[in-house]
Amino acid sequence: MLIAEGLMTAKNITVITNSLSAAFALSENKDITLVVCGGTVRHKTRSMHGSIAERSLQDINADLMFVGADGIDAVNGITTFNEGYSISGAMVTAANKVIAVLDSSKFNRRGFNQVLPIEKIDIIVTDDAVSEVDKLALQKTRVKLITV
Repeated sequence: MLIAEGLMTAKNITVITNSLSAAFALSENKDITLVVCGGTVRHKTRSMHGSIAERSLQDINADLMFVGADGIDAVNGITTFNEGYSISGAMVTAANKVIAVLDSSKFNRRGFNQVLPIEKIDIIVTDDAVSEVDKLALQKTRVKLITV
């Protein structure tokens, strides 16, 4: 939702989202072309999932994909404690660049379901509390780490 809040004053961009909260917030800006995936609502996250949502992303091209995470590490990539996150795979296929945005507490926290392997992530944006061990592990991958 923080990314959507940051985009609320943007002009002449297209946003594709499965987040109902982000869609509602961004719908206030008439300078944003907003594409919302169909699908089945996951009430806990107020987001759209399932085969309908995945099909709605077919034949779409996007410059950037922003993704959050329950957990991340340099070996397993992004993981979650929820089931049914195959929409992220459909989104990553549509995107030229994948940016994971998460706080440092997510590092070395591993969910049982893989969302995206580390090879699919181009950039990780996190706070400056990320450990030196995690920084070194990411240096062995092609992922660029940005701390803010």
